[in-house]
Amino acid sequence: MHMTVAAEPQGGPDRGAMFRNIGFSLVVNAAIPFAVYRLTAPHYPAESVVPLLYATVVPVLWLVFNTIRNRAVDAIAIIAICETVATVAVTLLAKNVGWALIARALQGSIVGLVFAFTALIDRPVMYYISRQFAVGTNPERAAGFEHAYRLDKGRTFKIATFVWAAGLIVVSLISATLAASLAHATYLLVAPILGISANVALVWWTIRFSMARMMRYRDQVAAAIQGA
Repeated sequence: MHMTVAAEPQGGPDRGAMFRNIGFSLVVNAAIPFAVYRLTAPHYPAESVVPLLYATVVPVLWLVFNTIRNRAVDAIAIIAICETVATVAVTLLAKNVGWALIARALQGSIVGLVFAFTALIDRPVMYYISRQFAVGTNPERAAGFEHAYRLDKGRTFKIATFVWAAGLIVVSLISATLAASLAHATYLLVAPILGISANVALVWWTIRFSMARMMRYRDQVAAAIQGA
């Protein structure tokens, strides 16, 4: 479940664009896969994974389109591509659609553990993602961001990365439970809504948390840039 993001932010967040993005992501990742699965499943054996592969086509094509459109493979794109490759792989390898859905749901736990590992080795993934959105290709912003990061000693993005890790693991376990208990088509509709809602909540919290902490160094950053 991936939401479309701009390659380079320009100023403050556009709430209208944000809501359009969320709505479109729900259509691409939830409504269309649900419809495709419902239409194709009757033509295959009950536990065939083929309808699930068909349901995966549109989200995969949308990810490829956005990667090409943005003309960059950034941290978010790398994570999304890895998740997509793993999704297709587990679907092909699973014995039936039920196990495929559970395995796909548990991918979030693996991503969460990777996030936690990056924080433990002082390379928190949220630093790279936040830097992408806060800086873009602006060298002055990059210098200010790096100076604030050094003053903060990396604590802000390490905490944010651990919170994301915990959130991803919790959502993954909930999704796996739903995959084991709901009808397959229903799960394809519900799981992306849960995932996107959790991502929106985590993004909103990360922005509020990181801005509040990093703004404490605003005066020191401004003085350092002026004195450079």
